Amino acid sequence: MRRLIPLVLVLVFVGCGKKDLDRETASKFLQGKTFGSVEGMFGMPPPIHFLTCFECLSDSDKNKSPQLTQLQQTGLLSCPDAYTCKPGPKGGALSDDPVRGYVYFAGIFQFAEVVRIQQPTPTTAIAQVAVKFNPSPFYTQYKEILDGLQPQLAQDTAPHLVDVQFTLFDDGWRPQ
Repeated sequence: MRRLIPLVLVLVFVGCGKKDLDRETASKFLQGKTFGSVEGMFGMPPPIHFLTCFECLSDSDKNKSPQLTQLQQTGLLSCPDAYTCKPGPKGGALSDDPVRGYVYFAGIFQFAEVVRIQQPTPTTAIAQVAVKFNPSPFYTQYKEILDGLQPQLAQDTAPHLVDVQFTLFDDGWRPQ
């Protein structure tokens, strides 16, 4: 009987301390959190740069790439001579990366809502979280042109789900 009493007390206290992670608690921890950033890029690195020698393109080639013309017309790129292009007066958000071409910050993914919670053990939980894309001002302003240069970006910025691991500590749940 003496051994049974401590065992019962342990079971009672463990049972009383068990808390399931709910959506409200998970949401409070995740409000305002970011889940990665997105870089946009276009062009090819020098010396084989699709914008190099823009003036050398025939009119028919220029018409096939209206985004190239728009980049110059909007001031995002400046081509001071027939062989060189660089970020123009409105292209301050562009960096000319020697490996990747022109690179810019497109935006970040932010918490939208908790979709589902799984709790495989009493002290761990996995929250499936919907995240939405929050575009940068630069990307918002030139979205049409930039998406034309990098069609994959529309898929890269689509809302999606992310798993967030939570662990139960003495003072409550915390994301890991």
